[in-house]
Amino acid sequence: MEKYGISQKDIISGVQCPYCKEFAMIRKIRNWFCPSCSTFDKQAHIKAVEDYFLLIKPSITSKEFREFVHISSKDIANRLLVSMKLPYKGENRGRIYYPSKDFFE
Repeated sequence: MEKYGISQKDIISGVQCPYCKEFAMIRKIRNWFCPSCSTFDKQAHIKAVEDYFLLIKPSITSKEFREFVHISSKDIANRLLVSMKLPYKGENRGRIYYPSKDFFE
């Protein structure tokens, strides 16, 4: 980002629909729902976390995740991050998640 003069606010955040490619997915009852094409996807947030690691920084907190994927629930954010089985350091509020060695494959 520094090399090309791009700031973090220039990055489109949110969860991108894997079908229609719109950045409009919202969390509905344990699924991501795309209002543009009316599809559901359980794993759409994984691509958003991958983008975050590649574009923003190589670690993410629950708060950063919530802000990036546009969800307000701490419980849902933590559940999604834990379900990805990412390595982490710290406990509770100080937990920071990192990509696993095979995360980008």
